[in-house]
Amino acid sequence: MRYDFPVPDQALRRDGTTAAAYSSVITWAFFIYAVSPMLPLLRDELGVTSSVVALHSLALSAGGVAAGVVGPALVHRFTRGGAATGGVMGLAVGTAVLIIGSLAPSGALLFTVPAMGLAGVTGGLALNVCATTLQDHHTPYGSTMVTEANAAAATIGLTSPLLVGWTTNLGWTWRPAVGVAGVLALLTAWLIRRHRNVPAYLVTGPAPQRPRTHSGRVTRRFPLPYWLVLLGGVAGVSVEFAAASWAPDLVGERTGLAPSQATATASGVIAGMAAGRWLLSAFTRRRSPVSLYLAGSVVALTGWALAWTSTSTPLAVAGLVLLGLGIAGHFPLCASMVMMLSPGRTDLAVGVMSVFFGTALGLGPFTLAALADTTGTHTAFLAVPAALLTGGAAVAVAGRGALASGTGTP
Repeated sequence: MRYDFPVPDQALRRDGTTAAAYSSVITWAFFIYAVSPMLPLLRDELGVTSSVVALHSLALSAGGVAAGVVGPALVHRFTRGGAATGGVMGLAVGTAVLIIGSLAPSGALLFTVPAMGLAGVTGGLALNVCATTLQDHHTPYGSTMVTEANAAAATIGLTSPLLVGWTTNLGWTWRPAVGVAGVLALLTAWLIRRHRNVPAYLVTGPAPQRPRTHSGRVTRRFPLPYWLVLLGGVAGVSVEFAAASWAPDLVGERTGLAPSQATATASGVIAGMAAGRWLLSAFTRRRSPVSLYLAGSVVALTGWALAWTSTSTPLAVAGLVLLGLGIAGHFPLCASMVMMLSPGRTDLAVGVMSVFFGTALGLGPFTLAALADTTGTHTAFLAVPAALLTGGAAVAVAGRGALASGTGTP
């Protein structure tokens, strides 16, 4: 079955509001792609297990969940622009506390774990506002712009692991690299403030509505395809951050690379994601998100198989690039489908999405770390194809359900 969209005939124009929204997601991406490969280095610094250091991922995840819960209320109280500004400013504070707290002679986890929680709630808030702002500001090209924003974020974000590896090799540790995220956050706050009076940023959230199904019956629930799409997004986000966090351990274990050198291999995943998202920004104008998601899953499974079986560094990195290429669209495509399946309630829908995706952001790396502590990193990475197959099945069923029920055309 094909899932096709009508092609909009309006011109697509990017402006200062686009740049401000893009900067929000770029800043968030730079931060999370820097702290992901930083975790094994911090583990070695503190002398703890992978499961203990993965508490940072859980804290980041809990922050993302909180952003989804409180985000709609904050938007209603302060407008999207106000919530986004507060979000990136909070991310700058969280970054500073993470860096300074990690230098504590004892009890560093008492500072670094809460700092990640703060970064999660504030960065997640900024990310959610970015998605809804682009969707409204660039209708009917919302799906294209959300994908393009994530492509730009992955492109800049791929420098994060490289920068972490470079500063570590120089003996400066990972801290200067992560600190760049704080600088980007301050720049983003300035950009948002400049464009805070555009309609998309002035939105305070819709008044409570009584959505109707295609049959005219009143319902306050999201349709089943919405929840299936969320499951597909959870699978994709889990794989994305688990791979970005622990792929260096896999490559190091299989090829013998030193930790500082293996850290840079996480850029393989992010480079593939960057390339994939730029390709998707063009394909989303002609192909449905369901078909693109499923095609990406096939590519990701191929990449995982290559990385998992290789003992050669170049082949393992090539596999990570393919894995990143395949999962590139999972988050932006699911985010777009979530908004398409909830007309009139996009801020609420994205808030609920943030709860699930925030959970996946921490649960993926933590689960893989826990498995690695008990079975070894190589065996633990079997969780990746399991997640990809689960997500693909859910999105495929969601596509059929949306067409059958009349709730949308994903």
